[in-house]
Amino acid sequence: MNNGVIFQKRENRTYQGVDGDNWYLNELYPDSFEGYFENKIELSWRDDSYVDVCNDPEYINEYIRVSTENKIDYRIILCCTDNKLPDGSNIMWGEKLFLGYDYAYSGGSYYSAIYNELHFERLDEYKNILLNKFGLLDSKQEMNRYLEIRNGLLERGCNLELGDFVIFELYEIEKDGIFLK
Repeated sequence: MNNGVIFQKRENRTYQGVDGDNWYLNELYPDSFEGYFENKIELSWRDDSYVDVCNDPEYINEYIRVSTENKIDYRIILCCTDNKLPDGSNIMWGEKLFLGYDYAYSGGSYYSAIYNELHFERLDEYKNILLNKFGLLDSKQEMNRYLEIRNGLLERGCNLELGDFVIFELYEIEKDGIFLK
């Protein structure tokens, strides 16, 4: 399901998933952005059916406007998950580029197991899991192979992050303005 978007500062690194400098304006302009974020976006801590994303055109346009005014190089990441909320499937998101699949927390730090386990090549068991040019998995089949190996490692007592991970199907949206024209 199309849930909504995350705003993330653009970083020059291979990994292009959800683990990054997300919702960066909340710290710069807490009076303008933090209240809405806490009440309308950051809901996964209270309800497991949520992903901490936004599908409110007014809030998204304001994030675009303020980011542009401040010359912040940002990315808009469309997140599709099996979580039911929020439902952004009725929004026309514009041009988008498929990035791949990530396995991460649905909010908070957006801690990514893909980033933290595969990008640092710590475990030999993952050596045959291939990452695409965006540092993510290319298919659901590759995600299933990864999860099978990860679950086996957990059963053997390997010290991996435990938590309520979600499979993200990710797209980068053209930042020329999804709604601004």
